[in-house]
Parts: sequence; C-alpha cells; structure tokens
Amino acid sequence: MARPRKTLPAGGLQVIRDMAAKGVAEVRLARALKMDYRTWARIRDTDPEAKAAYREAKAIERDALVGKLYEQAMEGNTVAAIFLLKARHGYRDIGDPPAPEGSRVNLVFNLPAPLEPDQYTKLVEVHPGTLPAPETSAGA
Repeated sequence: MARPRKTLPAGGLQVIRDMAAKGVAEVRLARALKMDYRTWARIRDTDPEAKAAYREAKAIERDALVGKLYEQAMEGNTVAAIFLLKARHGYRDIGDPPAPEGSRVNLVFNLPAPLEPDQYTKLVEVHPGTLPAPETSAGA
C-alpha cells in the first residue's frame, strides 16, 4: 500500500510567503516546511494555493530588488542605471535593438525545379534572325 502524499503543514502558506519574499533558496524553504525539495517542488507545481503564494512572494522579492536597484541608479550608480536600461527597456550597447516580434519582413522565393540539360539548351538557344538589328548612333 502506497504512502499518502505529503501536503503542506499548517501555516505552510505563510512560511512560503515569508521565506520566498526574502529570497530564500527553495531547498531551505522545503526544509522549513519539513519536507525534501522534490516533495516541495511537486506541491509547488500541483497545489494552486502553494503555487499562487510562491509566485506572489517571488513578485514581492523582485519588486523590492528592482526598487533598490532603481534607488542606486538614481543616486548615480552608473552600473545599476545601465543594467535597468538593458533589462527593462531593451537598451543595447551596440547596434540597433532587435525588431519586435512579428515585425520582421519575410520573403519567400519559389524556385522552379531544375531543368534537364536539353531543356536548358532550348531555353537559352539563340536563333539567327530573331534578334533585332543593332541600333546605329545618329552621328555615325
């Protein structure tokens, strides 16, 4: 008989929110929930409440980090400013930024099948008398 699947302990959603918002590694988060990482990953991926709590907490962490980086950029930290321009606004050091998805021009050339040598010869064969006479210049 198989063991019952492990679920989040009481207060587990709050543990997820608190730890993930502080950037704690998922291995440590799993330990705090008294489970191994694989069990935590399964719960994170299959339990809608756990998934939502984790995503919200990671968004809080991301927003806090971006806020701190923004503050540093505004205080004159050039590296922080360049990073924010690149990461959030598509800035590049060299060349034009890549074209937005779907705005590139696509050309399609449909080439005919190759000709057999005798077919090609007929195509380029010149018949005397069918070419127009060369024009003479008016001053000659």
